[in-house]
Amino acid sequence: ISRQEELLVPMLGINELLGKIYAQDADILDIDIEGMDYDVLNALDYEKYPIKIICLERSSRFGKHDFRSLMGRKGYAHYATTLENHIYLRMDILETVFY
Repeated sequence: ISRQEELLVPMLGINELLGKIYAQDADILDIDIEGMDYDVLNALDYEKYPIKIICLERSSRFGKHDFRSLMGRKGYAHYATTLENHIYLRMDILETVFY
């Protein structure tokens, strides 16, 4: 017998969540939230949370978004692509990698 129940789950926006757990000078943010990656990255307050490395899921099944353009506007550059992820570095960090 199947039984359905309604369950209300509280949600936090990315900035509210980071406000609760953020450590000064966080190094890495790894996002894998089943298609909401773009919206979360767009909402992120990059000045308040200047994370050095952002890793996000590489998937086209959730629609096509221009992550490189978004991240470029936010001060990040595409650094690498793995089988499952895109890795972006903050521009000032990228300069230290190559120099």
